[in-house]
Amino acid sequence: MSSPDLHALFLSSLPSLPLFALQAAAAIGMISTVLVLTRQRGLAIRQRSWYLGLGMGLTLYLIAWFVSDAMKGPVKLNLSTDLLLLSGLLGGVPGGAACFLLSTLARLQFAGSDRLLASMLDTAMPVLLGCLLHGRLFPAIRQAFALRTVLLVWGARIVATYAGFALGLSVLQLPSSLIAQLLMLRLLVLPLSFCILYLALHMVHMDAQIDVQHRREHQLARTDAISGLPNRLALEECLVALSPRAGCLLVLELYKLRDFLLHYGPQYGSRLWQELDDVRQAPPLWQTLQPFRPQVFQYGDFALAVVLHDARLPALEASGAVDAFLDGLAVRIATAWPHYVPVFRCAVVELDAQLPGLEPAYRNITLALNARDSGIAYFNDILRHDTGLDSEIESAFDSWRLAPHLVPMHLQPKVRISDGALLGAEALLRMPHASGQAVPAMRVISLLRQRGRLAEFEWVSLQAVVAMLPRLRARFPALCVAVNVSTESLCRPDFASGLCQLMARHGMPGSALRLEVVEWSDVLQLPQVARNMQCLAEDGFSLSLDDFGAGYSTLMLLTRFAFSEVKLEQSLVADLDNQKACNVVMLAVEAAHRSGAQVVAEGTETADMLARVRSLGVDVAQGYLFAPALDLPSFLQLPAYLPLPAGLAAAGA
Repeated sequence: MSSPDLHALFLSSLPSLPLFALQAAAAIGMISTVLVLTRQRGLAIRQRSWYLGLGMGLTLYLIAWFVSDAMKGPVKLNLSTDLLLLSGLLGGVPGGAACFLLSTLARLQFAGSDRLLASMLDTAMPVLLGCLLHGRLFPAIRQAFALRTVLLVWGARIVATYAGFALGLSVLQLPSSLIAQLLMLRLLVLPLSFCILYLALHMVHMDAQIDVQHRREHQLARTDAISGLPNRLALEECLVALSPRAGCLLVLELYKLRDFLLHYGPQYGSRLWQELDDVRQAPPLWQTLQPFRPQVFQYGDFALAVVLHDARLPALEASGAVDAFLDGLAVRIATAWPHYVPVFRCAVVELDAQLPGLEPAYRNITLALNARDSGIAYFNDILRHDTGLDSEIESAFDSWRLAPHLVPMHLQPKVRISDGALLGAEALLRMPHASGQAVPAMRVISLLRQRGRLAEFEWVSLQAVVAMLPRLRARFPALCVAVNVSTESLCRPDFASGLCQLMARHGMPGSALRLEVVEWSDVLQLPQVARNMQCLAEDGFSLSLDDFGAGYSTLMLLTRFAFSEVKLEQSLVADLDNQKACNVVMLAVEAAHRSGAQVVAEGTETADMLARVRSLGVDVAQGYLFAPALDLPSFLQLPAYLPLPAGLAAAGA
């Protein structure tokens, strides 16, 4: 073909360029629309291949519809090659196939079946090339946008354009003039094609960067900034994804942190677990747990969680793997942090299919951690039984709060040693159990103390005891009933005033009630405690110092507060065969008498023990020698003077 002919062919093709530009704008707009709409569904770019292919196929369909009306003549060229190539490149086989089918449907509907085979061969070539490039170029486009990648795709587009055209001509005969016109139009559209590919690939890259940013934010939100370990949020996602009964959860925390905090301060807590984020970095440490494919998480500044896959609690407990792991971890921490010897409190629970969700696992972990002060607590059948008992105690306490008269308070008499006179009683909790045995009072108190409800329990107990006082005082006019109270109650600003009002409502004087302050309450440094005790003393209440001799602070308490009664600790009374114990009791009796307080010997079980405490100057005895703790009707049947053993009665006479 001569130069004048080419020039004429070029000029005749120029009017088609505005239509090509409109098609290009529509293509870019459709690609951006698909990206925006699918992004709103929260799908990553790699998950939207089918959507991209379908969007480009719909674009081709609309363009074919537009071209069939807007362009007259035998040649109705459109931008199908670019969209077909992009559908395979960005959408892979699913996206490319969707676009190809819609392109074929558009060709059949708007141009008929004439030359359909040639058209299908022509359009299949860019789809195939796009699918071949998908695996190699699509990940690179998502990670980094480079001009050479666009040029490579553009080169593939040129190859697809003319290879598809040649393939179509192999099954179709066209006049040379028409072939020349088609070739010229395909050549003219190449610069515009480069712009389409550049913009489309750049939009996909920018959209992929949103995925990268989301992944980075997701990772940061699930990683402890100091230790680098996955945090509680990551642990929760791991537990949710873990199949039911497919493993165990191990949580350990450092116990007795005072030494660590004194040497290093609280800000270094998370650094204890540094370099533990990759199990492979410390193979000796994780060796015993390796069969369970451990995953480690930051549970707290001073706590660590490990998910053990395919582990069963009985086998794990029998293997000793957890013990060996804790020993190795202790050595590792002691080496990294001189002057600190770690002590762990560890809980291991099995993930239960019958209790879906995270709450049962976390609750069982808390219960197991609270089961012992140090060492390993496996949440096995024994601990489950204890947990059931804890639930019973809390349920019973909730009912007592609503009806204090239901509190099972029993009364153990206090007897004057000199003549057997019934001077008073101590109110003791005797909670019944289904087994027929009473639940130990200290078990109830310890649990409620852990739950932060001890002050509530003591107040409910006071309400129950004060309600008994009218009947008790009617039978024994001078009787004084003692009730245990702790720092938790004495720290409450309204405790003294509330107790005074409670006694007034029942018409009882303060002298009818005695408060036994338990020794383990650290009351020396608490001003509110001193104010409450002073207020109670002014209103006639008497104070008793419980478990005297069990701690160094009792003498200091005796000198500071006006106690009317001092109670000797039971183990001290039981050990009076020992001369040193006798010396301690004599010292305590002398100190109490000098302070104006009478001395009570708790745990007086035999006549011999009674004789010994009497010889040491003790005033009052309390114990099974006289009576156990009795319910109110039984206590009211007691005489005003209880019989003393024969030898003591004669000596007293």
